[in-house]
Amino acid sequence: SEASPAPSPKKAGSVEFEQQRVEAEKRAKEEQEEAEAREAGSRLAVLFVITPEQHQKTPKLVETVRRWCDVSGAQGAVLPSPDVLVAALARFADEVVGRRVTDPAPESPACSPVSVRL
Repeated sequence: SEASPAPSPKKAGSVEFEQQRVEAEKRAKEEQEEAEAREAGSRLAVLFVITPEQHQKTPKLVETVRRWCDVSGAQGAVLPSPDVLVAALARFADEVVGRRVTDPAPESPACSPVSVRL
């Protein structure tokens, strides 16, 4: 059996250079995708309920949730009960709307029937 000829140093260098170029492009693309994901994640609010009982069973869960938020860039809060979650969401909605969202909606032209021309 014949041994295959050794590649010329010039050809071996160009193959190595091409592999390095491909790896560098792959790393650059991954870094860009990660930056885009963090930017998108920074617009997220994560509200996670971990009851005191759950915290006793899995004390590292809070740390894990906070780490997920840090990695993704999301704003996170750990709440002690579903009731606190509902109250927090209601308060946020009240602030956004400018009134209590549980009150009847005020009459407005936006609520009137829409006429459509055919």
